[in-house]
Amino acid sequence: TVYRTGTEVFHNSGDTVQKIATPMLVDVSSGTRTIQVASTAGMAVGQRVFVEANNPDDTNWDYEMLYEIESIPNSTSIVVTNNLAQDRKAGGWVSIFDRDTVIAAATVEEDGQASTSEDRPYIYHIRWTSADGYYRRCRYRNCMFDGIGSNSTNSTWYRGVGFNGYMSYETSSHGAYASGVEGCTWKPNNSGNSSCFYSRERHQLTFRNNIFYNGNQNFWAYSSGNNVNFNNNICARSQYATALIDGMYEPRTTYAYNLFSRSDDYGILMYHNRTTTVQFRHNYITHHEQRPMYCYYWHHNSIMDQNYIEYFRSWPYIGTGGDILFTNSYVRSRRDATDGLTTPVNGVQIQQDGNQRADRMGSPQAFYSIDHNFQQNNTAMWGSYVWKNWDNDENAWKVFRDTATSTGAGINEMVYVPAGSTVYVAGEIKISSGFGGTYPRIMAKAANSMHNGIHYDGSTTSSQRAETVDSYPYGHIESVDFTSSAIGSYERKTMTISPVSYDYFLAAGYESTSTNAGDGLEHWFEKPFEIYIDKPSGNVEKKFDTRRQSKHGVNNSATRKKRRLGGRIK
Repeated sequence: TVYRTGTEVFHNSGDTVQKIATPMLVDVSSGTRTIQVASTAGMAVGQRVFVEANNPDDTNWDYEMLYEIESIPNSTSIVVTNNLAQDRKAGGWVSIFDRDTVIAAATVEEDGQASTSEDRPYIYHIRWTSADGYYRRCRYRNCMFDGIGSNSTNSTWYRGVGFNGYMSYETSSHGAYASGVEGCTWKPNNSGNSSCFYSRERHQLTFRNNIFYNGNQNFWAYSSGNNVNFNNNICARSQYATALIDGMYEPRTTYAYNLFSRSDDYGILMYHNRTTTVQFRHNYITHHEQRPMYCYYWHHNSIMDQNYIEYFRSWPYIGTGGDILFTNSYVRSRRDATDGLTTPVNGVQIQQDGNQRADRMGSPQAFYSIDHNFQQNNTAMWGSYVWKNWDNDENAWKVFRDTATSTGAGINEMVYVPAGSTVYVAGEIKISSGFGGTYPRIMAKAANSMHNGIHYDGSTTSSQRAETVDSYPYGHIESVDFTSSAIGSYERKTMTISPVSYDYFLAAGYESTSTNAGDGLEHWFEKPFEIYIDKPSGNVEKKFDTRRQSKHGVNNSATRKKRRLGGRIK
C-alpha cells in the first residue's frame, strides 16, 4: 500500500500554509454538545464553527452545520451551545467560521433566513473587461460575509458577493499584486433565489481557504475563467449545487483539495473544460442527495486524478463532449448494488445526456476509472445507462444497467466498413440468476442513421437488415437476443451484416432495452465484444476505444481464429 501526500506540490523554503480545519476524532451522536477534535488551536468561546454533516445514513442535504462554541474544556474538545441535530462521524471536518472582519446584513436571523429584500444586501463589482481593467486591485482576505445575498429581486447580480471583471495579478506590466479571495466565509440570508458567491471573467484569480455555506449554488464561476486556482475550499449545504463552474479555460487552471458536500441536485457542475492540462484533483465530493458531479462540453480524454467521490444516489453525469478519465480515484455510491449490497437503497442510476444511448450514439461518451477505488489494475466505466467493472476471474465485464429507463443501454464500438464488405459480430454473456424482463442482445447498425431502414420502400417497417436496405441515409439495423440459456453460464450469439454498396461506420455492441433489475441486484457478465470484417479498408483506420478491450480483426466468419504458436502438427 502506497500513500502519497503533499510532497507532490513544490513549496519554496519559508512558505506558510493556512490551516482551515481540524478533524473530529470520534463519532458524535445527535443530541449531544461535546465534540472531540484533533486541535482547538485558534478557537474561542462565542465563535461559530462549521461542523461537517458526514453521517452516511443521512441521505438528504439540508442539515445544520454551524454551531456556536460555549466552552473549550481542553485542547482537543469543544462544547457547542445547541445539541447536534444529526450524528457526526470521526474524520468529519470542523472549521472556524467567524472572522474578525465582518460584512453583514443588518438582520441575520438565527435560522439564516430573512423575509424582506432589505435584509438581503449584495456586493457587486463593476464588470470591467477592457485591458485597463487589469489595473484594478481587489483582495478579500479573512472576511466573513454574513447574510449577503439572495435578494428577492432575484437578478443575476443580486445573488450575493460578485467578484466581476478583470483584476490585477502578478505580472511585470500590472504590478506584483494578486487579486483574489482567501480565508473568507460566506453565508446568505436565504438559500433560495440563486444565492451564491460568484465571479465573472476571473482571469488569473486565486480562491483558496474559503467556506461557502448554505446557498443555492454556493460558488458560481460564471462565464469565462482563465488560469484560475480554486484550492482548499469548503462548499457545503446547497439547495442546487455546491459549486457551478463555467469556462475551465487555459492550461494552468486548477481545482484541487476542495470539499464539496451536501447538495440537493448536483455536487459540482462543470462546463467547458478546454484542455487536458486543467487540474481537477484531490477533491472530496461526498454525501449528495442526487448526483455528485455533472460534466458538460468537455474535450475528449479529460483527466481527473486522485479524487474521492462517495455517498450518492446517481452516478456522475456525463454530457456531450468526450470521455472523462479518472485515475487513482475513489468513486462509490454506497447506496446501490454496484457495491455488492444485498439490500441496496435504490436501483443503479446512471445519469447522462438523453442522447448518450446505444441507439443514438455511435460511440457514447463515458467515464472511465483506472485503478478504480485505489485498487491497482481495477477498471470501471459507466455511461449510456450501464455501469461496468472488469472482473479478472470471469475475464469479463460485470454489468449493471440503469433501473429508471428502458431506453437503449450499452456502450457501443464503432468501426469503418468499406462498401462490399461483410461484417461478423459476436458476443458472450452470462446472466445472474433470477433475471427478469427482456434479455440483453447484440446489436449492429449504421452509426449515423436514426431511421434504421424505416421508409426505405415507403413502408413504416423499422429494424430493416442490411440485405434489405441498401440505402445510405436510411441505414440498417439488426439484432439477436440472448436467451435463458445465458442464465448461469455463458451463451454465445453471432450475427452477419451483409455488404452494402456504400462505405459507412458500423455501431455495434451489447444492448439492453429493459430496466430488468427491479430490485437493483440483477446483472450480467459480458465478454469483450467481437467485430470482424472480411475485406477491410486499406485506409489507416482510427483505433476506436481500444481500452474497452473489444476484439477486431479480419475474418470470414464470427468464429474465433486459433493461432498455432509453434511445433509440428502430424
